[in-house]
Amino acid sequence: MNHKVSIIVPVYNVEKYLERCIDSIRQQDYAELEIILIDDGSTDNSPAMCDKYALADQRIVVVHKENGGLSSARNKGLEMATSPFITFIDSDDWITQDYVSYLMNMICKADADIAIIEYLKVKKGQKICCTAKASPLEKWNTEEALIKYLEREMYPAWGKMYKKSLFVDNNIQFPQGRIYEDIDTIFKTIKSAKVICHSNAIKYLYWRDDKSITRTS
Repeated sequence: MNHKVSIIVPVYNVEKYLERCIDSIRQQDYAELEIILIDDGSTDNSPAMCDKYALADQRIVVVHKENGGLSSARNKGLEMATSPFITFIDSDDWITQDYVSYLMNMICKADADIAIIEYLKVKKGQKICCTAKASPLEKWNTEEALIKYLEREMYPAWGKMYKKSLFVDNNIQFPQGRIYEDIDTIFKTIKSAKVICHSNAIKYLYWRDDKSITRTS
């Protein structure tokens, strides 16, 4: 449970939500973190907020780049990550305090290449409840996981923990200039993995604001 984990957060014009996201990451009960904030050419106050957080927390690394889109930002994060395990979080979402430790515990228990948890779609004013009892850990081989991936529509990059080697060894990147870029990329990581594990525990909070930049094309 002492493996370092890189958390990759693409940031683009999300000053309204960024504090909530980063604070939830900083408050994790898992200590060995590398927090990579990729500012993708934001034109609001997001870049300054990222820099302020980096000064306050030595675990935070900030990269400012020209705008290239979500895939470009995630690929830059993969390039920067120095940890053997990675997870993606969108900058208008947030996570429970045990998000990282829960996923890492799943990885260790199942000796898995990918761990997947569930998420809750949250709208303004909605009461949040993540206390439902989780079912026993499911462990799948590659073929089983691909079937589950399609059946359960587990397409987003977030809500998962990956061995970084899946991306590096198989030259997997997020395709730039495409909508729903997660679908093909995550399919490739699962196809390249030998063991995938899943829990129905809700540890990721997905913000449903249609005006949010990461929810638009």
